[in-house]
Amino acid sequence: MKKSAVKYTMYIGLNDKDTYTQIIDSEEAEKIVSTICLKYIDGYTMSHGEGSYKDEKDVVTKENSLIYTFYNANDEQMKSIMNEVLKKLNQNSILIEKQKINYDFYEGATP
Repeated sequence: MKKSAVKYTMYIGLNDKDTYTQIIDSEEAEKIVSTICLKYIDGYTMSHGEGSYKDEKDVVTKENSLIYTFYNANDEQMKSIMNEVLKKLNQNSILIEKQKINYDFYEGATP
């Protein structure tokens, strides 16, 4: 049975906002963010990525990223998560996507 939901995807770069380098290793950052997420929602999917951007001086910076996907969360929960993550990981910003989607859990073919 198809269901509708709001899907949020949160992209968190791991470079420190003051030093432009990664201070907290990826595994520790994942533990911190996952603990924060589970304070506000019941579950998520997480993956690792690498992002790249040009700063105000046109310098290209690459950084490791954490990507979290949430179903059936709401704006208030997401803002609570992001506010805590911004402080804990010393970030300037977090990219968040919000989409209305249809989804279904596939449980195999029925006879």
